[in-house]
Amino acid sequence: MPEEEKQTRKLSGFARIYRASPTPEGTVGTLRWLINMRARVVIALTAVLLLTSLIESIPRNVILNLSVVALAFLAFNSVYAFLLRGEPSTRRVELLKQVLAPFDAVLSTVVIYLAGGVLTPMFITYTLTILVSIILLDPKGVYRTGGIAVLLYCGLSVLEAYRLIPYVEGYWGPFSYYQAADLSIYGVRLIAICTMLMAITYIGNRIADIISHRNAQIETRIQDLRTLYDITNGLSNYMDEASMLRYLTTTLRTIQNARTCLVALMDTEGRVDVRASAGVPPEHLAKLRALDKNTPGIEALVKRAEPLIIEDVDKHPEYKPFVFDPSTKSIYAFPIKSDGKVVGAISLSFDKAKRISQEYNELLATIAAQAGAAMQRAQLFADTQRLAKQMSTLYEVGLYTGSTLSKDEVIKRTYDTITGLMEPDAYYMALYDPVTDTLSFDIFVENGEQMPRMRMSLDKGGLTARIVRDCKPVLVQDWLTEGEQYNAIAQKTGTDMLSYLGVPMISEDKVVGVISVQAARPMAFNDHDEKLLISVAGQAAMAMENARLHQLAQDQAKLDSLTKVYNHGHFLELTRKAVVDSDRDDTQVSLIMLDIDHFKQYNDTYGHVAGDNVLRMLANALKSSVRDTDFVGRWGGEEFCVLLQGVGITEAKRVSRLIRRAVAELYPVDGHGQLIPNPTVSQGISSYPHPSPTASDLIEQADAALYQAKRRGRNQLIVYEASGMKEATTTTGHLPAYPGMLKASTNTTPHLGQLKDGKTVTTGHLA
Repeated sequence: MPEEEKQTRKLSGFARIYRASPTPEGTVGTLRWLINMRARVVIALTAVLLLTSLIESIPRNVILNLSVVALAFLAFNSVYAFLLRGEPSTRRVELLKQVLAPFDAVLSTVVIYLAGGVLTPMFITYTLTILVSIILLDPKGVYRTGGIAVLLYCGLSVLEAYRLIPYVEGYWGPFSYYQAADLSIYGVRLIAICTMLMAITYIGNRIADIISHRNAQIETRIQDLRTLYDITNGLSNYMDEASMLRYLTTTLRTIQNARTCLVALMDTEGRVDVRASAGVPPEHLAKLRALDKNTPGIEALVKRAEPLIIEDVDKHPEYKPFVFDPSTKSIYAFPIKSDGKVVGAISLSFDKAKRISQEYNELLATIAAQAGAAMQRAQLFADTQRLAKQMSTLYEVGLYTGSTLSKDEVIKRTYDTITGLMEPDAYYMALYDPVTDTLSFDIFVENGEQMPRMRMSLDKGGLTARIVRDCKPVLVQDWLTEGEQYNAIAQKTGTDMLSYLGVPMISEDKVVGVISVQAARPMAFNDHDEKLLISVAGQAAMAMENARLHQLAQDQAKLDSLTKVYNHGHFLELTRKAVVDSDRDDTQVSLIMLDIDHFKQYNDTYGHVAGDNVLRMLANALKSSVRDTDFVGRWGGEEFCVLLQGVGITEAKRVSRLIRRAVAELYPVDGHGQLIPNPTVSQGISSYPHPSPTASDLIEQADAALYQAKRRGRNQLIVYEASGMKEATTTTGHLPAYPGMLKASTNTTPHLGQLKDGKTVTTGHLA
C-alpha cells in the first residue's frame, strides 16, 4: 500500500472529529490538514489567553510571553504551509514530516517554561507532540519523538533545579521549583512525570505499530481481492470450458509465480483427466494420465475434500507418485467441487519449498470454488440451448440482485425470472425468521392468481419447514409415485400439483427462506432445474440479506435508538427538504420545539429507567398527535421537535394543544412499575416563510420561543412572531393524567417535590 494511503487511514478518525476539514488524502494532504488544524488550535488558545488577561490574578508577563510564543508558532506554521504549496517534492515532504514533531516538542518545552516550570500540568502538551508523531511517522519515529520530548523535559528540569535560567512567573507559580521546599520531592515528581511520558510514548509506539501491521494486512487483502476479482471477471468472459481453464491456469501461474499450474478433473471411472495446464512439459502430462483416485494424495484430496498442502515434498515420501517433476519442492492442490462433491483439483507446484499463509490458503480455496462454479456453468451452457438461456438468466439475476436494495423488488424480479424460465403453475417464496421461528409467504401465485400473504409458525410449515430444517432441496417429479413420504407433512391447498421443486435460500450458511415451483403435470422439473433454482435462490438470498442490512442501516441511521423518532441529523434534513418543497408548492411549514419541564428530576428522583420511560411515552404521544405526513424528532436530551407540512401558525397551535392533551393522558411508571407524576412540556412555535425566512431561522426562532416559554414559568406555548414573542397559551398547573393520579402518586411513590426522608416540600404533579 502506498505511503499516502497509510497516512489517510491513520487520519480518517481524527478528521471526522473536526467536520470543518475533509478527510485528507496522501502525505501532502495529511501535512496540510495537520498544519491547518494546528493553526486553528493555536488561534483558539491565543484567544483564551487574551480573555484571561481580564483576570487580575494572572501575571501580565505570562500572557505576553505565551502570546509571543503563539505568534512565533503561527509564523513557523505559515512557513510550513508555504513550503507545501503546489506540488512539493518527495524529499521536502519527508523532511517536513521528520521536523514537525521535534519542533512541537521544542515549542512545548518553551510553553512549559513560560507557564510556570516543569512541575506545572503543562507537561501534558508533550502528549500532543506524540499524537502528531503517531499520525506522521512510523513506530520508530514515535519512539524518537518521545525520546526527544523526555530529553528536553529533563534538560529543562536540570536548568530549573540548578537555577541556570531566570524564573518566569507563570500560571502555576506554586508548582515552580522556587516554591519547592524539598528538592528530593521535586526529583520524585520529575521522575514520575518522565515515566508517564515514556509510558505514553510506548503506547503511541504500539498504536503506530498496530496501524502499520493492519495496513500491511489490508494491503495483502486488497491484493488478494484484486487477484480474485481479476480471475472471477476473466472466468465470466469464457463460456466454453477449454478456453476458461486455459485462462485460469495461465493467470494463476503468472500471479502466484508458480513453476506449473494445472486443472485436472476426475472422469466417471476415477481417472485423472488434465483439462488445462501451464508450464507442464508434454512428457510429464503422460505421467499424470496414469494417476487415478487411488493414488496417494489424490485419494486424500477426494475423500477429505480439503486442500492438499505439501510444503516440502522431501519430507512426505508417500506423495512421491503425485510429484511428476523431480525439481518440484512444494505442491498445493485445491479441490474443485460441484454439487458438494470433489470433481477435480487446481494444482500449483514450486521449485522451492514455500510456506503457505492462511490468507494464501483462503485465496486459492476461493479461486477453486469460483473455478468449480464457472466449470459447472460452462457445462450447463454446453448441454442444450435451453441451458444456455438459463445461464444467461443467471447472469442477469446476479446483476440485479447485486444492485437491488429493495426487498419487494427482489421478490418481484426473482418471481419474473423463475416463471420466465420454468413456467410453473404455482410459485411461492417463503422467508424464514429465526427470531420468531415463523415462515412468511410474501408471494404465492397459483395459475397466475396472487394469493393473500400468509404467516405461520415453522411447526405448521409443512414441506417448506422441512426444507428449512434440513437445508436441502426437495424434488418430487411425480407426487403420485414419489410423494407418499411427504403426504404426512405436506400442506395442500388449491389445485393438486404433481410436480414439486423446493430449494432453500442460503446466505452465509443460514437458511433465510424457501423458493418453490410446482406444476400440475408430472415430470415437469429435473436435476438441471434443481441446480438452476438453487443458483437463483442463492443469488436471491444474498440480495434479500443485502436489502435487509441496507434497510436496517438506513433505519438505524435515521432514528433515535431510545425513542424511535427521527434523530437530530435526519430531522434537520427533513426540515430543509420541507422548506424547499414549501417554496415549490407555495405552502407553509411550521415547527414546534418542545422540552420536558424539570426532566432532570425524573432521573434524580425515580431513576434513569423512569426517565427513559417518560421519553419513550412522550415520543409516542407526539407521533399519535400528528398526521402521517408530519415528522417527529428528538432534538437532544429531553427536547423534541415536530415538523408540520402545509400548515401555518393557527394549525400548529391546534396541534400543540393536542400534544399537551396527549401528554396529560400519559401514565408513566418507574423501574418498579409504580406510577409517577405526569410530565409537562414547554413549547415554542415558528413558521416558514413568515416570520422565519429560512430553514435555519425557522429552527432558531422556534427554539427561541421555547426558551421564552421556559423562562416564563414552563408548561406553556409561545409563538414566535416578527414583532417578538407572543404568549399563546399560559398555564399555572398541570392537567391531571386521570382522576386519582395525585392521590395514588402521593401514597405509592415520592413526587418530584418530595425528599427521600419523607419531608414534603410540595405535593402534586410537576409544574
